[in-house]
Amino acid sequence: MKILTFSLSFALVSSMYATTLSEIKNSTLQNNQTLKIYNSKIDISKQNELLSLKWSNIILGIGANDILINDISARDKEAMQTQFITLSQVIPTASKKQHQQKIQHTQTTIYKLLQDDKKSNIYSKIMQNLNDYILISKKIKLLKKIKLNIKDIRILQNQRFKTTSIAQIDIVKSNTKYLNVILQIQQLQSLQKLIKIDLQNISYKSINNIEYTLPIYKLDIIKIQKTLINNNMYKALKLKTLKYEQNIKLQEAKKTADIKLNVGYYQREAFDDYVAFSINYPLSIYGSENIKINKAKQEVIQSKVLLNEFKNEFTTKILNLQQNQNIAYTNYGFIKEQIIPNKEYILNILVSNSSQNQINTLKQLKLKNEILKDELRALNELQKFYKTKAKLAYYKGQTL
Repeated sequence: MKILTFSLSFALVSSMYATTLSEIKNSTLQNNQTLKIYNSKIDISKQNELLSLKWSNIILGIGANDILINDISARDKEAMQTQFITLSQVIPTASKKQHQQKIQHTQTTIYKLLQDDKKSNIYSKIMQNLNDYILISKKIKLLKKIKLNIKDIRILQNQRFKTTSIAQIDIVKSNTKYLNVILQIQQLQSLQKLIKIDLQNISYKSINNIEYTLPIYKLDIIKIQKTLINNNMYKALKLKTLKYEQNIKLQEAKKTADIKLNVGYYQREAFDDYVAFSINYPLSIYGSENIKINKAKQEVIQSKVLLNEFKNEFTTKILNLQQNQNIAYTNYGFIKEQIIPNKEYILNILVSNSSQNQINTLKQLKLKNEILKDELRALNELQKFYKTKAKLAYYKGQTL
């Protein structure tokens, strides 16, 4: 009774410290450094968006000219001796500031979409890890049952060894199988530890026990074109093309140069003060603006090629994942509904056989292990199914 009470208490404490999917998601959103970097990029881009509309600062100039070497303090000897204050301002033309603001606004939106895409990608990885963890736990349970059956087989074989020496080979084979099962369990337990480490790396949260239920077991049906249009990376690539198109307009606007206005007030001691102003305007005579326009047009063409390449890869990846999911789904059903029931039917015949001797018991134990191995095969297919399901979650836009 004390042992039972201790076991229940231990299970209760373990469940209290179990990590859930919701906790992993929340911790990832709060602590994942990659997502924080995107937050920073978005904030910086918003500041650049504000800066893009600002004019350059007015330049203030203060000075004096015609300073006489022989008498530095003399300021009334010549008409050109002046003390002056000047102001210079670059005046943007052709709506260049508005074009720059549009480009930067587009870049801000691109960063937001890339962050959303990263969230979907992280969510997919979390799902893969959690699905694998649960299915590996199921495999370990099956392997432990196989191990116990092999142990019973060894006991029966040792009993037979008293009467016949031929059973030595079977005993050695059973010992080898027993050790191999122990090795498989250790490997799977190591995989679970690696999964916890990977989840900790993603979420920045220490992972002890995991409390998680596998998603509903059904095939994913995806409308590729609709999914593509809603995909964050696809949206980001489309906006990148738009940004290059906006850059063409900016480069065309730059053919009209900005004007620099200069105004100055000049003071003279023995003569009248005066005001001067000038306008500076760069002359476009070397054709650099046209080169920049052509370069911007090439960037648009290149961006559209990359967009088409993404559409093609997106489609083929979804088709590939759906095909793999269908195969795993079919194989799992075939093993569970055809192969295992046939062997269970034979096992029932052996169990119902009235002659319960060592040979019959050995056959039962060996057949039970065959069934358990088929269950492992089924779990392998189920693991493939849920791996593709988690990957498809990214393409479907599921996120943190």
